[in-house]
Amino acid sequence: MLTAMHVACRKKAIEVYVPGGQIDFVKSWLSNLFIYDGRMSFDIALRPIAGGQMNLGNGTVIESIRTTHLDKYSEFNRRNGIDASSFMIVINDGTTSFFFSSDIGSIDEVTGRMRGRALSLVESTHLSLDEIAVMARSNNGTLYFTHIPMEMEEGGEWRRELNEKFGIHKLNLAYDGQVLNI
Repeated sequence: MLTAMHVACRKKAIEVYVPGGQIDFVKSWLSNLFIYDGRMSFDIALRPIAGGQMNLGNGTVIESIRTTHLDKYSEFNRRNGIDASSFMIVINDGTTSFFFSSDIGSIDEVTGRMRGRALSLVESTHLSLDEIAVMARSNNGTLYFTHIPMEMEEGGEWRRELNEKFGIHKLNLAYDGQVLNI
């Protein structure tokens, strides 16, 4: 997204909110993607979400919640001095709330957090077909799956199985360029 903004000649600076303790990791990661100060057409300020929660003003709060997805790499990360974690994000402005999960370790990390949200975007690549079915059944139209494996695309094997085995006929899939209003 940042590269697309640069290609579109964005000039206005942007603030990117990052879970506390991850600033150096994200800065290094962006630099390795050639996204750094002086190269982009706009300034990028990385802002920490300290203590897992940050008030953005006007009653808007952003919350980061660590997931267990990268725990399986903890020994590798420790040996290599990497502080990599994955997070879910909740944004609430007092009247509407939005939920986004990056890679998750289990369905248990997200099911309770989706309830009552105007929109929930949930990573699906690391979920089983059974877990996707459970989530899709509880869908009230506000759940969209992201990070979609080919098997979930229209006509894919999982899509057919969700229909035939679980009776799920409709899935909301997030795709590039899609605009969702909440």
